[in-house]
Amino acid sequence: MKTKKKIVIGSALVLSLCGVIVALARPDWFGRGAETAVRKRAEGYWNARVAGDPKALAPYVHPLQKSIQENSILVTDSYEVTGVKVEGDEALVGIKAKYRLKHPMTSKLERELTHEDKWVRYNGEWYHGLHPVGLGELLRQGLGKWKPPTGPSPSPASPEASTDQAQRR
Repeated sequence: MKTKKKIVIGSALVLSLCGVIVALARPDWFGRGAETAVRKRAEGYWNARVAGDPKALAPYVHPLQKSIQENSILVTDSYEVTGVKVEGDEALVGIKAKYRLKHPMTSKLERELTHEDKWVRYNGEWYHGLHPVGLGELLRQGLGKWKPPTGPSPSPASPEASTDQAQRR
């Protein structure tokens, strides 16, 4: 009788230990881990957008998407992740970001937008949705709210500033 009890207790301990190992190895299987994984990927994506680095964006682009949107007329100056909602293999990430237009005549104006970014899980990894924010989102939220930026202006050494200066010549 004591042997059966030891076997049952031992089996329960082994199963519990396996559950803990799985929970540590794949936290996204248990709800909140997926939100953390999406938030981490979204922050990496938006950091690359603020840096204006298409090569740094590449790991976040869905493998079925043919290219990265490099010719956007919008420059992202800053962002904040305001929330993450995960449902199965899709997630919506709330974003509040400051944008400005690349055109030299309007590069001093910026606009803060709030929107949701779509993320999808593909082969176990989270990828940015196939449609980044563009001019359509600006038009939907209104062009009349553009204002001068409150932060420091882009430094002359930045790629945007050198492009702006070259275009003015």
